[in-house]
This record gives sequence, C-alpha cells and structure tokens, in this order.
Amino acid sequence: MRLCQAFAPLLIQSEGTTINVGSVAARIPYIFGSVHNASKGALHAYSDTLHVELAPFEAKFIVMVTGGVKSNICRTHRELSESSMYIPLDAEYKRRQLHPQAVGMDTAVYAAKVVKAALKPYPANSV
Repeated sequence: MRLCQAFAPLLIQSEGTTINVGSVAARIPYIFGSVHNASKGALHAYSDTLHVELAPFEAKFIVMVTGGVKSNICRTHRELSESSMYIPLDAEYKRRQLHPQAVGMDTAVYAAKVVKAALKPYPANSV
C-alpha cells in the first residue's frame, strides 16, 4: 500500500498500469489456506477500489485473478502440531501444500498471459 501511495503521482503522470497478483482463493477459498484466502480477498478489494479511484486520471490499477501457478509459494514445508484437530487429515494437509506444484500453470506461460492481458486497452482482471 505504501508503494502504491508513493508511486501514484508517477502512475497518473504516465497514465500507466499497476498489476496486483490476486488469487481465485479470494473468491473460492481453499482448505488450510485461511490466511492466504483472507489476504488475497483484501488485496482484491484494495485493487478494485484503486481501479475505480484512478480511472479518472487514465491510470489503470488491476488485479489478476490467478489460479494455481508453479512457483515457490510452497517452498516452506509446514507440519501440523501433534495437538491439531486436523491430525486425522494430515495426508490431505501435506498433499494440499504441494498441490500448486503438481497441477499449476508454468510460470513462463502465466507471465505471458499477464502481459497480454495488461496490454489490452481495458485489461481483463483475470488470467
């Protein structure tokens, strides 16, 4: 948010575009992802508001509604505590941590789609 505030004058002056990488999890939450889901929901609301607020200045502010992408988001392996009520679901918990790496879109393909969407006159808010 500080970066958006700091760069808003330059964005307006250049009639530029800012892109935030959102997540489908903001709209369709996934299990064991409550913090991620909530933070992406907040990002979407913030981005949508700035999109409206900056439109009169011909500056674009968009959020890409992203699904699974093969990235380093799963680089931190987490274990359930022994007292977790989810211990019976431990196998599913571990599988879910690696899910984006197993089925996600290649990062180069994703990046190309983001650029293509952003270069449209009125960028789509999803990839």
